[in-house]
Amino acid sequence: MARFDRHNEIELNLLDRGSLTYLLGGRRISIPPGRLAVFWAAVPHQIVNFAGVAPYRVMTIPLAWFLQWRLDERLVHPVVHGEVVLAPEADYPMDRLLCDAWLKDARSASAELRRVCLREVECRLRRLAMGLPRSGPEV
Repeated sequence: MARFDRHNEIELNLLDRGSLTYLLGGRRISIPPGRLAVFWAAVPHQIVNFAGVAPYRVMTIPLAWFLQWRLDERLVHPVVHGEVVLAPEADYPMDRLLCDAWLKDARSASAELRRVCLREVECRLRRLAMGLPRSGPEV
């Protein structure tokens, strides 16, 4: 990327292989392959390095939808505070297939298929949040 980008959406990235490094909010963040990455793209971001990256998957979700889903704070808090959240473990085969299906469904003429796609994205983010560590005592 020749310059910084910013847009008021939540961005999901998934690399097949290689690595991608963003300058995001003044910090260098590396995205490893096979781990779903989630960040708020309103934070200025720029790809500053990449190695062995094949075409990769990018999906954006309007911030309002992300917030309306009332996802677990383990995911929401770091994302809205400018951090990149990586899926705790590479769930590459499932995520790759899901992302490919979502990209196809999002372009569909079927409103019902697009609704299903959004529900699946929401559920994947819920699952991702469940795998993140809790801070502080559980209530």
